[in-house]
Amino acid sequence: MTMKTYSLDVIEAASRVAQIFADGCDRCDRDDLEKLETAGLMNVGVCSDSFCQDSLEEGETMWVFNADGEALIAAMRGESNNPRSHQ
Repeated sequence: MTMKTYSLDVIEAASRVAQIFADGCDRCDRDDLEKLETAGLMNVGVCSDSFCQDSLEEGETMWVFNADGEALIAAMRGESNNPRSHQ
């Protein structure tokens, strides 16, 4: 399996967003989120009431790390390849 590579600015954005999510906040710099989506590390959707976000309202745009994003964050933290979930 070939490891994907990312530019330094994408890695830095992933680090910032992952830390914000880990701190329990759902609000991030939109440029970071869009950069990660473009890099194939996040998916964009619409917040639904069932998603249970603290600071997002139903109907707002939201981003979540996909499997590639989770793998990058895990690798940056020195964790195994088991994806973590952010909810």
